[in-house]
Amino acid sequence: MSADPSLIVRTAELPGSPDKPSEDRIFHTPKAVIVLDGASQAIKLERDGGWMAEELGHRLADGLLAEPDCDLAKLLEASIADLADVYRLVPGQSPSATTSIVRLSGQQLDVMVLCDSPVVVLDMDGRIHEIRDDRIDEAA
Repeated sequence: MSADPSLIVRTAELPGSPDKPSEDRIFHTPKAVIVLDGASQAIKLERDGGWMAEELGHRLADGLLAEPDCDLAKLLEASIADLADVYRLVPGQSPSATTSIVRLSGQQLDVMVLCDSPVVVLDMDGRIHEIRDDRIDEAA
């Protein structure tokens, strides 16, 4: 058996409607994949969920390149705070995005999910694991 685990990642996205491009963004580093789903807003804003996903995704990818073993939740928190500060984003009046990060860390897989972008893992024993954050159901 190889010392390096085998990792195959598949992602998928669909636009919200035929006349609206996808607000999803996918980033990767040598050991991580980041999936962001830009949320559509009821009110038309200057910056949309796709913009948010793009900006946040770059910050997350850069953070993982600089510190591949960093705490994923702290990285996400710092990236959101930086984005909010730089662009003076206001809660409730700014775009948002769900976030999922999968990172290979030695022999283990680190997974972080924020909101409704679940991660499904098929392990070496054929078991399926779904990692999700259902708190958005409570907020809705």
